[in-house]
Amino acid sequence: MTAAELGAEMDLASSEAEDLLEELCDDNLVRGLSSGRYHAHDLVREYARRIGPLPAHPG
Repeated sequence: MTAAELGAEMDLASSEAEDLLEELCDDNLVRGLSSGRYHAHDLVREYARRIGPLPAHPG
């Protein structure tokens, strides 16, 4: 995913999404790729798959 894609999904500015992704990189939960994309750790993806979609937040 890219910061723009995450921002659109979470209703955030791309810069905010980029900051969140960088924090996740610092914690080794996602890996930044040279293409500007990010890849979630396998355990994070498995956890997300198990808990299913999050409910839509009111907005």
